[in-house]
Amino acid sequence: MSFGTKAVVKALAAICIFTGLIAASTAQSSNSIKPAASLSVVTKALSAALDAKTLKGDTDPSLIHFPYSKPWLDYEGGMLKAACDPQQFARIAMHPVPCFYGLTQAHHTIVLFGDSFAGSWGPAVAIAAKSLGYRLAFFEFQGCLTPFVNPTPGLGETEAQVRLCIDWHRALPAAVRKLHPVAILAANGTRDWGSADKNYISGMMLAFNEMTLKSPSTTRIIIGTGPHLPASGPMCVAAHPTDLRRCDFKYKPGTSNLALALTRDAAAAKAAHAKLIPTIQWQCLNGACPVVVHDFLVYIDADHITTAYSQWLSTLMTQALRRSLSN
Repeated sequence: MSFGTKAVVKALAAICIFTGLIAASTAQSSNSIKPAASLSVVTKALSAALDAKTLKGDTDPSLIHFPYSKPWLDYEGGMLKAACDPQQFARIAMHPVPCFYGLTQAHHTIVLFGDSFAGSWGPAVAIAAKSLGYRLAFFEFQGCLTPFVNPTPGLGETEAQVRLCIDWHRALPAAVRKLHPVAILAANGTRDWGSADKNYISGMMLAFNEMTLKSPSTTRIIIGTGPHLPASGPMCVAAHPTDLRRCDFKYKPGTSNLALALTRDAAAAKAAHAKLIPTIQWQCLNGACPVVVHDFLVYIDADHITTAYSQWLSTLMTQALRRSLSN
């Protein structure tokens, strides 16, 4: 997926003419999204997406008005509000507070914590929590590793951000324990950990152990890893609206980095005595992962799924969460 700025601009202009949506000012409303009813529905949609060559119309979120100069979260908005954002206010890193979603008046709480991938899966989990009658306590620290492994500066993180991440790891367990959750879900998107990385596995185990201290009956759940594309999905679609297959991500089961990450997920879940919700079958089929499915942009960048796609998968998340809580 290599393309230049001129190609993107030309492609966007072509899409505008092609779809007749020049006057559109907003993306399709996420409130109008009807979730996929079952895995078979998603599987059929993935199969159709992998067969599709040409973009049929506008997408949700809208490709035409996609602001390529902005970070993905600035466009999506996300679930992370100022009141619970440790990057906006350092005191929140030392004294974490959640944002609440789901059935906010419910007597029982589930927790979702992690890096920016907690934000990716948050919309699906929030709908699932409400459907099952739970309040969702949402803790997210973008760029801070989900497993309790001390980070080092790099990949855009400054020394100050690293210190805040360490503070977050130290303070988060007590904040979670105060809520007495019936379940704790972890989501992360670190793509560079291998399946045999003992630090990752022990760090995830440590996070769960500290959050469930004196509460061993709390259900532990890990939301599985998804693909990391070589470039931005929306940018590729904009550059190749009549050749979408160029944007599909392919991996070899058992040998690729993604396959190793999936093995790592299973190892981490086993070590932490956690349930694993594998999400790869919601994004990929037979080692191929399309970037547009059922008119949804699957990715807002190279790896985070869009709010719209997350909401579309909410019934599957509800089913998976129900199974995890009942077993």
